[in-house]
Amino acid sequence: MKKIGLDVRNAEEVLDNPAPQSVNIPLGRLPDEIESQVPNKDSEVLIFCEKGGRAEKAKDYLESLGYKKVENFGTWRDWNESLKK
Repeated sequence: MKKIGLDVRNAEEVLDNPAPQSVNIPLGRLPDEIESQVPNKDSEVLIFCEKGGRAEKAKDYLESLGYKKVENFGTWRDWNESLKK
């Protein structure tokens, strides 16, 4: 199964520092958008933000919804670096 990068930064942050090949849902919009954007709760979801704090909140939230494979991946920098491998 494909890994999904979930960027929970706001739109302005993403414009300043894009994270290619990821899904952007700002933390505050997760309740409205996560199940339509990532419908398979068995997907491996790697969550990141600017420093990791919002990613941890998002991880807790996704786990409460029943997502089974979620990880706080850290920052957008970590995500972008992982794409080079």
